[in-house]
Amino acid sequence: MPISETTDWCESCGKERLFRRHEPEHWLHLGLTIVSGGWWLPVWLYLTLFRGPFRCSRCGEPFRARATAGTGSAWLLPFAVVAFGLLAVGVGAGRWFWRDDPPGQKSPPQSLAVSTRTTDRSDQPGIPAYLSAADLRRAFQQNPEQAEARYGQGQLTVYGDVRLVPPAGPSGQAWLVFVDSVDEPIAQVLIPQESYERFEARFGERPTKATLRCEFLRYSAEGSLTLHRPELVVD
Repeated sequence: MPISETTDWCESCGKERLFRRHEPEHWLHLGLTIVSGGWWLPVWLYLTLFRGPFRCSRCGEPFRARATAGTGSAWLLPFAVVAFGLLAVGVGAGRWFWRDDPPGQKSPPQSLAVSTRTTDRSDQPGIPAYLSAADLRRAFQQNPEQAEARYGQGQLTVYGDVRLVPPAGPSGQAWLVFVDSVDEPIAQVLIPQESYERFEARFGERPTKATLRCEFLRYSAEGSLTLHRPELVVD
């Protein structure tokens, strides 16, 4: 452990003596502070500010006045630099972690449709903001239980080629169907009766590239993927 030395008058010995005081191992504390990510910083600060008094090398009598005058340390500046650096790193890491838009991902565009649900859960952890219909069906084909746990609890933004399937009769059900390059169905989206005219004006029986915000409804053992509550998204 480093030792500081100074000479001054010792009241106990009645003559000038050599006074000594133990100093912290600053290089050691600097390393511990960096390795611990700043957790050792308060310990280093405490040992730097409260080093104890100088003591007479002969009788051990403390010389408090001298110790108080010499409490300044050349290591206080490096200490402040390390503290500021750790604070800056922590703030930067916090801003990166809590950022609104991760790198490479744009904010979801505004929906054209008015939804009765006020909570948009499409940005839940583990659920991508954008997902192709083919990738969504592939996930259910590979592991239905895992896919339902991942995608079945919130809104999804799904894109691909979409065509309209009109209702078979006045009371029939209308669908939006995601299709592949050979017009084979990938996933079907149930259209509420009150929203049919709006989607009919946008889609026809020929596939059109589009993005829909919708929710998972069911996946059958035959491989049929059904979504519902669609909202048209502006590309």
